[in-house]
Amino acid sequence: MRQKPRYPRACSYYIPVSEDNYEWVLCWNEGLSEPIWSPRRQVPVGGIKIGKPGMDYPNPVDYQQVEAMLTHFNRSHWLPICLDHEGYLLDGQHRLQVCRRKGLLLVDAIVQCADHERIRHEARERRAEEEKQRKHKRRDIFGNWLTKAEWKEQYGTARGLDYNQ
Repeated sequence: MRQKPRYPRACSYYIPVSEDNYEWVLCWNEGLSEPIWSPRRQVPVGGIKIGKPGMDYPNPVDYQQVEAMLTHFNRSHWLPICLDHEGYLLDGQHRLQVCRRKGLLLVDAIVQCADHERIRHEARERRAEEEKQRKHKRRDIFGNWLTKAEWKEQYGTARGLDYNQ
């Protein structure tokens, strides 16, 4: 039986995101030394900045999409908007317009930390180092990484498992 999504209490100026829709944020932080994204509840809509200098791509609002979102609003699909650490909108311009059209004063968000470039760089370096170490290894049938010597010790050739396959 499917569980009903868990919602904080809604009111006329705030529609909260369900806990289930915040859980996907945690997967963005996997494999990192510290989290890049953190959830924030009840961010003031009026304090969100748009048009950060240096943004690579403009993403104009499609008002037909905003109308469709308002017409077919489904609370179980309501996701947080993405902000940087300075309060600039990174993603969710249509959701922000829906908030404004509904007269909401608060919105849930996920906020990118100020040090995200350093954290991502460290994660890329760590993955490159792990890949370098794995270069001379193969996965066995259980998903373990083994060198050629470890493979021969564990499996030999009698079982029909060849290291070079």
